[in-house]
Amino acid sequence: MPDTRLPAASRKLDDVRILIGTTLIPIPGGNAVTVTISAGLAEYPTQGSSDDELLAVADERLFQAKAGGRNRVIDRSS
Repeated sequence: MPDTRLPAASRKLDDVRILIGTTLIPIPGGNAVTVTISAGLAEYPTQGSSDDELLAVADERLFQAKAGGRNRVIDRSS
């Protein structure tokens, strides 16, 4: 999200997470399921100044989200 500060990006991504989690996905047989997402965010340049650094921070936070119970957005190290 170019030119988006971390708090705003986190709110936007959390809105997407909620939308995904509340959307029924039809499956064969007339049933429907829902899915959830977990995400990790990193902000340039305060949390990384290269693609590799940003991806490493975001990836670490994704693992924190999964370890913390999934279906969440992590934007800061815990």
